Amino acid sequence: MPGGDSASRTRGRIERRGDALRVRVYAGDDPVTGKRVYRSETVPGTDRAAQRRAEKTLTRLLAEVDRQRAPTSTPVSAASMNLARPLGPALVLGDWTSWWAYLLGPVAGAAIAVGIAYVLRGASGGRSGIAAAQGGVGVSWRPGHRARV
Repeated sequence: MPGGDSASRTRGRIERRGDALRVRVYAGDDPVTGKRVYRSETVPGTDRAAQRRAEKTLTRLLAEVDRQRAPTSTPVSAASMNLARPLGPALVLGDWTSWWAYLLGPVAGAAIAVGIAYVLRGASGGRSGIAAAQGGVGVSWRPGHRARV
């Protein structure tokens, strides 16, 4: 392995086994026997292309183990508030099946919020809403000046 970066991995590693590469990931301890459990796959070849395939396999196996250890909040889309978390595995695995939720969700949420605001406040926000939109809120405030209550 170039640079030895596979040796620095703590939960998974890539080993050369003859004319193939074995990807091995620690999956936890068996609750019955107490023995360490590993997920492993063999990638044929030892060239650079095989090493890239082995790295992708390692990333996929680590993601599978993580999903099994800590189920996500919703099983449909594996929701994440930080878009960088689902983007990395999606790029590596080429799985874009649930990205519609990350694109459509914020747009739908904004449209619903505007609709609720329209129902509650009407077509305009009144004098205070117009002043806020035009940057006129707080213009007459001065340091040390106290508002009348």
